[in-house]
Formats: sequence, C-alpha cells, structure tokens
Amino acid sequence: MDRLSQILDLLPALIPAGAVVAAASRIVLERVRGRNRVLEIQAETAGKLAEIKATGDADLKKLQLELQLERERNRALTSSQLSIGPPPPT
Repeated sequence: MDRLSQILDLLPALIPAGAVVAAASRIVLERVRGRNRVLEIQAETAGKLAEIKATGDADLKKLQLELQLERERNRALTSSQLSIGPPPPT
C-alpha cells in the first residue's frame, strides 16, 4: 500500500467529512474571490488608462488648435507689416 493510500484511509478518522467539505468549499471560494479581485483590478486599470488617453487626446487637440491660431496670428501680423501704403485701387 503506497503512502497516499494510507493517508486517504486515515483521513476519515482524522477529519470528519463535513470539515473536509467545508475546507474544500473555503478553498474554492477564496480562489473565486481572488480571481474576481484580479478581474476588478484589471477593469479599474483599463478605465484609468482610457481616462488618461482621453485627457491626453483632448489636451493634444487643444494644443494643436492653439498652434494653428498662433500661426494665423503671425501670418496676419506679417502681412500687415509687409504692406506699405494704401491698398491698390479696385
């Protein structure tokens, strides 16, 4: 008789059947809780990353718009500085 068989034969005498079922249930429950917590953390992380990306995209668009407005302003200033005298008659 191998060692595992001996342990399995003695197990019912050492631990009542209800305790074994309860212990196994607790183990399964803790594994499920752990898996759920991992999924919860992954969802939180994905949400935060999406928020950061959205904020970054909005900031980038704002900066691009500001740059475009600054270029237009500089172009207008340059045009007004280059024009000497009144505009040609129409």
